[in-house]
Amino acid sequence: MNLFPLLGSLMATLQGLGLPADVVPAPPAPDKVIVRVNGAEIRASDIEALLWDWRGAEVTQDLVTFQLIRGEAQRVGVAVTPAEVERGYQEQLRRIAQSGPKGRDVEATLREQGMPKSRLYLRTQTELLLDRLAEREFRPEAYVRVATLAFRPTGEKAADREAARVRATKAHERLLKGEAWDRVVRELELDPDLKERNGLLGWRALSAFPSEAQAEFRTLRIGGVARPIATPSGYQLFRLEMRGQDAQAEALADLRAGALARGRQDLLQRLRREAKIEQFIGTGPGSIRPNQSGKG
Repeated sequence: MNLFPLLGSLMATLQGLGLPADVVPAPPAPDKVIVRVNGAEIRASDIEALLWDWRGAEVTQDLVTFQLIRGEAQRVGVAVTPAEVERGYQEQLRRIAQSGPKGRDVEATLREQGMPKSRLYLRTQTELLLDRLAEREFRPEAYVRVATLAFRPTGEKAADREAARVRATKAHERLLKGEAWDRVVRELELDPDLKERNGLLGWRALSAFPSEAQAEFRTLRIGGVARPIATPSGYQLFRLEMRGQDAQAEALADLRAGALARGRQDLLQRLRREAKIEQFIGTGPGSIRPNQSGKG
């Protein structure tokens, strides 16, 4: 069998994906014996069709994700260099080697986890591009760090909701008179997790709050508490802990890490929602058909 066309196609694919040849082994020839069981031979051609059936969807999704992110990066002028990808890839290998049994072959560990070197490299490249895109959209001033005190209705009647509003109003009045926030939280907050955290929610996007709360956050002093805000779960008091534009050092690092984690997820969801993805599904000749998702 002439392998030059096959190898040429492989090299073109690797170049298109930005994968170095040394992380992707050349596929065996179709008639290559892969394993022999009690004299019965299993060849590469026996395995290939099953690989498409059993693992094709996984590979396809990784490549779809990569193409979506790479396309967006090219559109807005964002890039990562091969050297940056290589450093990230080597760091991943180092972490895996450290976390596994001493002396254990890293490549064997990767394959057991369904993450051979080629997939790890592509994932590293994809994640670096996604990080760079999310970083581009990061705006500290769009975030606030807040604590909350929640008052939930005890029932579904209007009177129950009104009672929750009254409880929230009375708590707000106590705070305005100078009573300590932590004391009021310990006394009134029913959620044990919130009570343990002294009501702290952490960093949140301003856009996640009702418009009334957003307006108050713009004028509140640090440590100030907004008036009771109606939410789907009842009424809440929000205490302003810090504005994003004032975050420094550890606080800024904490804000950035959380914002980028959410930003990566939101960006990928948007790209998938807006993309035109034509998927061709089939199990045999004549059965391949287009299945479109995303916008038309």
